[in-house]
Amino acid sequence: MLNTNQHIEFLAEYRVIICRMCQCAVWPDQIIGHIKGKHHKMSEKDASQLGEYVADELEELCDNRIDFEVPNYKPDRIPQLPVQDGFKCVLDSDNCQHIHGVEKQMQEHCRIKHNWTRFKQRGRPTTIEKLRAAKHNQKAWKIVKCQRFFKQGTCSGYFEVHDCRRDSGMDVEGEIGGEEVDNEKIWAGIKREAMSNFKEIKKEMKTRIGSGETDEVNRWLERAGWHKYLANIDRLDLIESVNRPDPDENSIKKAI
Repeated sequence: MLNTNQHIEFLAEYRVIICRMCQCAVWPDQIIGHIKGKHHKMSEKDASQLGEYVADELEELCDNRIDFEVPNYKPDRIPQLPVQDGFKCVLDSDNCQHIHGVEKQMQEHCRIKHNWTRFKQRGRPTTIEKLRAAKHNQKAWKIVKCQRFFKQGTCSGYFEVHDCRRDSGMDVEGEIGGEEVDNEKIWAGIKREAMSNFKEIKKEMKTRIGSGETDEVNRWLERAGWHKYLANIDRLDLIESVNRPDPDENSIKKAI
């Protein structure tokens, strides 16, 4: 007798089937083909039995792509799905909650939906334009924790989640809700989080001036004593203060 719970799980709140091995949702009319695929290689007999179980026992499943809705709120992390860093649009936070898993796709979204551009002028960007673009990108989207049910198709959109594992201070050697924790996945998540924090620190070091030690400061700055006053100033702001005003900005901004 096939143990269906080893292969699939029904999430009543979202009315979807989750493939335990692939950690993604599968449509009811695709479950037999999915479970017989190269990742599972289930026999014809077992696949048919699983298909009958889905058809007869899980009457509350959502089997219509039109009726399924990607969460438009911020739920807690769904344990059956993987969590990843995503890029959430903030150009129109009241009307646009779009999230992409790849930064280039988010750039394309902002360009098409919001007429956003990375550089104001054509041609090879200068150093100051690159710095402006880096700062501009931070205002166009932000990094969030996100998940998605389906890996492809019209219902494969991402949604932002609370990462309960990080917020709860969970013991990686313990259990959650009586279930055993996959330590390898936990440590992999911790490593990703650490690397993400390290990248943010490096990014901050590149854009913001540090106070510096005596042997790190330019001798002329040390002589003038200016290094003490430049600490924590954004490099782009400092460069733009001596740069020629942008002709596209209004006269008040130019005067300032």
